[in-house]
Amino acid sequence: MINVEVIHKEIIKPSSPTPHHLRYLSLSVFDQFKYEIYLPHVVFYPSSSEEHSLVAEKSELLKKSLSEALTQFYPFAGEFKYNDSINCDDRGAVFLEAQVEENEANDLQILVAKLRKSVEELKVKHTNEIRAEDVVQFFKEYGELIEKDDMDNYTCSSLCRFPFCSANFGWGKPSCTRFPRTEVFKNMFLLSDATDGNGIEAYLSMKEEDMVMFETNQDLLTYASLQ
Repeated sequence: MINVEVIHKEIIKPSSPTPHHLRYLSLSVFDQFKYEIYLPHVVFYPSSSEEHSLVAEKSELLKKSLSEALTQFYPFAGEFKYNDSINCDDRGAVFLEAQVEENEANDLQILVAKLRKSVEELKVKHTNEIRAEDVVQFFKEYGELIEKDDMDNYTCSSLCRFPFCSANFGWGKPSCTRFPRTEVFKNMFLLSDATDGNGIEAYLSMKEEDMVMFETNQDLLTYASLQ
């Protein structure tokens, strides 16, 4: 288990005010129907002999970086309005400092897979545009499907090509990045690029009995290794 203690909380505002003509951002149909998901992401950096003396310096550097980033990505410093728009009023984003004590490491599952069929089908079906009526109908059918008791649902998402391993805040690139296990995501497969650039890492959230079958499946193990 990992024990996390928050020691400081602060609101960081954009380094420059958002222009008035950008203060209102309408959400797309997809944004309005998408349920909220918080995906935790941990980035690890190599330690040094001067680590303790540099904590305050790194904290200030992160605050400065966040403030400058919010100027470019100003909606993240705003507030949702009626689930159909964002008021980009520069109210700021929450910055937390915490201490972490790690008692035991979490096992991670690694898998290589190709999941492009659904994307290609979507491109063929909606070549030029996607109508709001189609989106509403899709979510209606999807909701009815997942409510069935006799059906297991599995979700897969990909964060490949996101430059997580290049997140340099002034003290070099990370030694590794991880997506902590969470009970919110059940029967879910999350793909991301491996830290060393060789292959793809897959994070799995499954029932214990299903995981046992997965870990002993020789067809899968031909293309993947478990850690």
